[in-house]
Amino acid sequence: MEFWRGTPFAIGEHLLQGSASVGIALYPLDATTSDGLFSAADAAMYVAKKRRHEIETEQVELRNL
Repeated sequence: MEFWRGTPFAIGEHLLQGSASVGIALYPLDATTSDGLFSAADAAMYVAKKRRHEIETEQVELRNL
């Protein structure tokens, strides 16, 4: 996905930019039920989003030095 991340694209007059976050949960390490695995994967996705935001913020700060 890195090939398109951050690359804006146009739909009509609108310029859009997308990104994705993925949460991974492993059976039986993270949970042993489907509900538990979904919950663990959801929590992992939010950790990934937070980390991505922190990295992007650091990159902006470094560019502004």
